[in-house]
Amino acid sequence: MSPIYVMALHKTTDGGNNWTSRKITSGEGIGNAVAVASRNKNIIYVGGTRGTVGALYKSTDGGQTWTELGKSFFNVQFNQVNDIEIDPGVNNRVYVGCENGLFKSTDGGITWNKKYSNSINDILINPFATNKIYAGGYFGIIYSSDRGNNWTDISTELAVKDTLCLDMNPTSDILYVGSNGGSVFQKGILGGYSLVIKAEEGGTTEPKPGSYVHEEGERVTIQAIPDSYHVFSGWTGSVTNQENPITLTMDNDKTITANFKTAVLPPVSVSGEKVTNRSLMLVQSINVLRWQANPQNTGIAKYRIYLSQDNTLQQLGEVEANTLFYWHRDVEKDEEHTYGVCAVNDTGQESEPAFVTIR
Repeated sequence: MSPIYVMALHKTTDGGNNWTSRKITSGEGIGNAVAVASRNKNIIYVGGTRGTVGALYKSTDGGQTWTELGKSFFNVQFNQVNDIEIDPGVNNRVYVGCENGLFKSTDGGITWNKKYSNSINDILINPFATNKIYAGGYFGIIYSSDRGNNWTDISTELAVKDTLCLDMNPTSDILYVGSNGGSVFQKGILGGYSLVIKAEEGGTTEPKPGSYVHEEGERVTIQAIPDSYHVFSGWTGSVTNQENPITLTMDNDKTITANFKTAVLPPVSVSGEKVTNRSLMLVQSINVLRWQANPQNTGIAKYRIYLSQDNTLQQLGEVEANTLFYWHRDVEKDEEHTYGVCAVNDTGQESEPAFVTIR
């Protein structure tokens, strides 16, 4: 008696040393494709065949339970699901390639629309520009710049059009094509202009700093993202302004740098000493902190004092801007203490701590 193969998901959490399996179909089935949502790892799609018809399943609990999707689209004779791609920016946007075409859902698989009629073996989404999608099949390669609504054949120069798999270098827009003829081809996808994004110390950008290629006339939005204790101070390079985010029209090669500055500077001349307060009934040890206002700051509303213990900061208190000292009372006489003093401006932004240790 021939064995019956069921569709199942196999999962490892230790680099492949051990595996667990979750059966998806009770009867005959084969899994050809799997996709996991980037923003919620519990959302998994698996596709292939169930008997002689195509099948697509979804789990929202990490593979414990499964729901079949799009039966009217995929449960067709000899219509196996070959590939599944989830938009990394919008995880409800899902693309499925199968024997009778390419399908798209914008609601996590509840409803589907057919976007292309030929057989699809592989789908590829540009991670830096998710409106750009490539798909390959026996006919060659098609390209969409509007998330699959319209397609252009870009495989006219391919020696072997029967495409099995696709991959790309998104920063250079170079597409790699594996064909049924046993060859791998490299293709510069579309002519365009280069965009170099840089970030100075104090922050980063989205998209991340790097070199990119964009089509002529394409509009590219870049956001500067400051680190803690920093603020965005403006763009330099091909564009000089303080808009954030900024949108560029690619009409030539461009280089743009995000610049940052410290939001609030810490106080200066921070010092500390241990003093003893004596009375008839009490001997009290006090750590006295003193500092000076940083002359480069404006709009300082207060100072915040922290006690540093085990690489964590515990807030002790706050004083007004014109009070440049703090008393930490009832400390152990022979114990060492490290303090951080931060300036806080009138919008609530806090400086990095200025540290002092009292022994």
